[in-house]
Amino acid sequence: MKSVKNIDSFGRAHTYARVSVTAKCNLSCRYCAPCAQPSACAGTKAGFGELALPELLGVIRALAGIGVEKIRFTGGEPLVRPDIERLVAGAKAIPAIKRVCLTTNGVLLESKAAALKEAGLDALNISLDSLDPVRFKKITGSDSLAVVRAGIDRALGLGFKLKINAVALADLSFEEVDGFVEFAAKNQLTVRFIELMPFCEDGFAKTAFAPIRRIENYLARKYAPGNPEADGVARNYKINDGVIGFISALSHPFCGSCGRLRLSSRGVLYRCLFDPAGLDVKTLRDEGAGTLPEQIRTFLAGKKEFHGLSSASPADLKRVKNSMRLIGG
Repeated sequence: MKSVKNIDSFGRAHTYARVSVTAKCNLSCRYCAPCAQPSACAGTKAGFGELALPELLGVIRALAGIGVEKIRFTGGEPLVRPDIERLVAGAKAIPAIKRVCLTTNGVLLESKAAALKEAGLDALNISLDSLDPVRFKKITGSDSLAVVRAGIDRALGLGFKLKINAVALADLSFEEVDGFVEFAAKNQLTVRFIELMPFCEDGFAKTAFAPIRRIENYLARKYAPGNPEADGVARNYKINDGVIGFISALSHPFCGSCGRLRLSSRGVLYRCLFDPAGLDVKTLRDEGAGTLPEQIRTFLAGKKEFHGLSSASPADLKRVKNSMRLIGG
């Protein structure tokens, strides 16, 4: 069975692909790379087997050929890849690709922002879990908050419309939530609180997360922002001159409207962030680029209706988490 163009068997059109360009990262966030042996975690792993630039662009062309219109480059940390600007420019040059975006931790953003803008990057998301230097170091293992803040300022100065992604961990206080509200308003940007995802089994077992509804209810009581607006998978509230959003893929799955595909840094295409089965597109490209769109359509037809995490066994979760070390966030 094949999908028709980019439509899966449940009628979902897939127009968005998240493309992990490296498994390397310059931070070691406790929920993503918490292992005693750093080489076992995607956060610090040396990213061998990554697709070269021509291979990545070939896969993006194949995805565009089945109806994908938006690409987001992820990692690891995509800005540690030396040719990231060329990747952005190459993707922008594909006629069917309407938007090219990137998610970064911001450590290298100050030095890279101008080149990314020149390459045609349409939008930037910044992963920033804390505005407090002490808590930032506790989460990331790094003292680089000031560097990240400088990168944000540089990107704003260049005209990028930014979204800040903050994982909602259990030690996120309401005082810091207020700080994010103020930060969003001051810089006229969006801050989105994201439910913790099970990236590494050790980290997920040891790292408690804050229920999204707890934060959302607090903001509703204090700021009375009114009803949220939908923005993709997020629920957004306008507060003063900023926007505060919530993404809750575990407690409130949005599987019914999911139109995403995910390419790992090693060239494996996944239909779902929580699906351990993938399609090795690098091997298929070696066999002939002409067959790749057809193979992707056939693969897409097997996408499940829901990720099923709420009823998954521990063994199932372990397989999912292992695969997620190679898939971008």
